[in-house]
Amino acid sequence: MDESDFEQALADVNARAKVEYHLSLVQMAHSNDPERATLQIGRLIGVMLKEPFASSHAREVPSSVTGAMLDWQLQPDLNFDDQNLQTTWQYQTLDAIVKDPSLPADSGLWTPGSVQALVLHAQYERGFFGYLGRSLSKYICQDPQFRRQLSQRVNAARRAGFPFSDLSPGTMAAGVAFGVAGLLTANVPVLGFAGATLIAALTWMILQIGIDAFCEWLHDSYGEVRRTDEVEKH
Repeated sequence: MDESDFEQALADVNARAKVEYHLSLVQMAHSNDPERATLQIGRLIGVMLKEPFASSHAREVPSSVTGAMLDWQLQPDLNFDDQNLQTTWQYQTLDAIVKDPSLPADSGLWTPGSVQALVLHAQYERGFFGYLGRSLSKYICQDPQFRRQLSQRVNAARRAGFPFSDLSPGTMAAGVAFGVAGLLTANVPVLGFAGATLIAALTWMILQIGIDAFCEWLHDSYGEVRRTDEVEKH
């Protein structure tokens, strides 16, 4: 992924945020409810992972938790042996998570043995992000040297004025975000399978809240691995 690919991916994430929440990334970054804004980005990443396994429907009433305007439900009778499905970046990313569990078996968290098991257990968007979060935490939060390096890059971006008002290709916002994205993809193996839009959304999320808050939020997201309940229905 080069800088132009990333800039387009960031524009695509911005467009998806407008569809899902009727809000731009910049509006979310300036929200008076930063916790909800973080949930919105995390859910959006979960939607991206869930997309080839699900179909969307317009909600009659926005979600009271995230303000989501779309409801994503797993497709009935999914064929996980379908080669077209297996070649998607989402399937390959989830497969990488399954094959490289980030927590030991005695951690108290259930570890899926296949993509099918993960998808059916995750169910909701925040469950999908919870599984991704387990893998991300191993590299971003538990490696002191990389965490310090990434934190320095993120803090520099925030001192430079993040969140920026213009996300257009070639702007300062896109260039600064690409630098953080490059550091992530070079050091987090599972992101080698991920689509550019997921990497762009993850980068924006980290820039929005900072590394320390991001790692705390990742730890909290583990609960979504066990608690794929009614939260996205409301």
